[in-house]
Amino acid sequence: MKNTKRITAIILSALMTVSAFSTLSVSAATVDSNAPVALADFQSQNDIKWNIDLNGTLHISGSGIINEDESSYDEEGIPWYEDRNRIKKVIVGEGITGVGNYAFWDCCNLESIEIPESVTYIGVFCFLLDTKLYSINVDSNNKYYSSVDGILLNKDKTEIVKYPNKMQSTYDIPNTVTDILPYAFRDDTNLQYISLPQNITTVGYGAFMDCPNLVKVTLPTELTTIDSDAFGYLFRMGGNIHVNDFKIYGYKNTAAEKYAQDNEFEFIALDDEAVTGDSNQDGIVNVNDVTYLQMHIAGNKNTDGSSLIDETNKQLFNCVDMNKDGKLSVADVTALQIYISENKI
Repeated sequence: MKNTKRITAIILSALMTVSAFSTLSVSAATVDSNAPVALADFQSQNDIKWNIDLNGTLHISGSGIINEDESSYDEEGIPWYEDRNRIKKVIVGEGITGVGNYAFWDCCNLESIEIPESVTYIGVFCFLLDTKLYSINVDSNNKYYSSVDGILLNKDKTEIVKYPNKMQSTYDIPNTVTDILPYAFRDDTNLQYISLPQNITTVGYGAFMDCPNLVKVTLPTELTTIDSDAFGYLFRMGGNIHVNDFKIYGYKNTAAEKYAQDNEFEFIALDDEAVTGDSNQDGIVNVNDVTYLQMHIAGNKNTDGSSLIDETNKQLFNCVDMNKDGKLSVADVTALQIYISENKI
């Protein structure tokens, strides 16, 4: 009997010791908030594995294309579709070669995504309705895509692929950009004004659709292609509708004027308005005009080899010849800076 009691005591002591170690182990695990805690084991679809941790990060690994059947926009092609509202961040693993249409659409809490070197294709509807998305980061070794300040571009930075919701009322498009791809700015609720630089030649379908607060755009003469619903529209199932009080500033006999006429938008011809100091002719006067005038004086050219400022255009010349000495020089740059400062532009 004594032996039996001694054995029982030993077993209970061992169990208590194991229990104590288990408790310590769990407590230690909860201290490291950076450790990914799986919501569930990795699940698979074809050659792709995924899970969502308790921090809301969707981890994707394996190989191939996410949602290769791009006509699918629910759980049949997007395995995490039913859990999409939990997703705050996406980490696409090395080995994934494509992100098909709708892969992350309607993820209403998605804030950021990381794209690896291996991705060669990103579908145009990939980020549809992701209104909280503010950052897309691409591995610097990727040969097809790049990112600048969280904005997705092609590798040589001539195309804006996706501008996430940057919480800004305007955005200065880089001078390297020539094309704005379809839906690039769609669903941005903060943009109020956009001025496209002279180098932009193409704006794709629906590029600025569903930007309800974007009420003013200035379009350059070099812009030759504006696809349907590019500016000034809100999507509706029964037919797209106009953004209230939407205005297009541009030049007569250009694609900008034609788009305004075809879509019955108000068009304000900059040809008729000589705005003092407006060197880049975007309809407003600010520090960008100082930079543009400096570049012209330094001898920089447009992509077609023409001068940044056409000095043969008397109206344009007069509005940037700030000291009225009949020539453009550093003195005009200084005068323009003073003009902007004094007028608090």
